[in-house]
Amino acid sequence: MNSVSVELMVDDIQKTVEFYKTVLGFEVILETPDDKPTFAIIKSNNVKLMLYIREEFANEIPKFKNEKLGGSIALYIGVDNIKNWHKRLESKVKVVQKLHATEYGTEEFSFEDINGYVLMFHE
Repeated sequence: MNSVSVELMVDDIQKTVEFYKTVLGFEVILETPDDKPTFAIIKSNNVKLMLYIREEFANEIPKFKNEKLGGSIALYIGVDNIKNWHKRLESKVKVVQKLHATEYGTEEFSFEDINGYVLMFHE
């Protein structure tokens, strides 16, 4: 194996891109097609995510047609200054795990994006 990429199924590309841009500081690398995007790649430093609209993703993988967004996946994202991130985000997102120290030497907190995907920030 050489790499792994995360592709998240979403119901609304525009709202999802806006959330990641305004709340988390991501930038858009690609949106396609231009007139009404069904796929997007967004990036913040070394973190890159692909977003795919449900209808199009389900055409490729029919199992996804009726799947609940979010599921049991957590994106484990390393950050600097986690306390600043926590302070900045706690009133803007649904926190599902409070900021805490782990037994393996990190500080972490987890929250949901607007689609129910869990993002675990750690330092």
